[in-house]
Amino acid sequence: MAQADERPFSTRSLVERLQVRELADDEFVGDAPVGYHSRVYGGHILAQALASAARTVPGDRPVLSLHAYFLRPGDPSADLRYGVGRMRDGRSISARAVDVVQGTRVLASVRAAFMRVGAEEPTHEPMPAVPGPEELPPLHVRRGVPGAAPDGFNWVPDAEWARSSRPLDIRYVEPGSAADRRCFWFRSEAGARTATEDNVVLAFASDRSLLPTILHARGELRRHDHIPVASVDHAMWFHASVPAGEWCLYVQESEFGSSGLGLARGKIYASTGALVASVVQQGILSRPSV
Repeated sequence: MAQADERPFSTRSLVERLQVRELADDEFVGDAPVGYHSRVYGGHILAQALASAARTVPGDRPVLSLHAYFLRPGDPSADLRYGVGRMRDGRSISARAVDVVQGTRVLASVRAAFMRVGAEEPTHEPMPAVPGPEELPPLHVRRGVPGAAPDGFNWVPDAEWARSSRPLDIRYVEPGSAADRRCFWFRSEAGARTATEDNVVLAFASDRSLLPTILHARGELRRHDHIPVASVDHAMWFHASVPAGEWCLYVQESEFGSSGLGLARGKIYASTGALVASVVQQGILSRPSV
């Protein structure tokens, strides 16, 4: 088994944080975000589950999709174990089932499919016209602007975004710049060496601030402070990879919401305008008080 990384968790790049080590055949372990006090971020679990499943699949089959159920919150002080079940290896597609466990507690159940795809030119909905990331302030700067609209990110950002528990540089697009849709640019630190690592980083980012989109669609996203939310399930389809460290635009909208439950959709675009992933998430959330 590869040795655990002894460096402080906060000093590692995102790619390094998401690496997993082999324990036995189809059994892997990954570090939880030690040193941070919130529950384990769902995107961290998605990313390490994908990394584990990919280790059991032929290298010429990139990830096609993943579907996850979040069952219990994770403890950031304990390692995360990933048991991979080989559901199928066909001529062109492989399917894997991953159980995410801490001790005797199953935190999540993830399914992932891997498939060789053709090289034909894709068709997709164009990326909306919004200001580029260089034209927008970092989130920690925007938070200090008097009268800025609520952004729905449930943490206090600072200039050292790469050292945070969710190390993404976020540039929020002001409401009204893309119709009623909620948009923000994001990037991680560079460091991925393979398309699989790029997709692992993309899976991590796909869970970023989707559920507040439901409140945004209702016109109820009024505050910066914490909105209690819990993801129930998460689905993601990978259309292309984008190198870690490059800017991506996350376009989010909600087509359904009820008292305490809602559905959010997202599209992730490369800065070139290419659609690289589609995301759907259902979750439980508390409506803000007036």
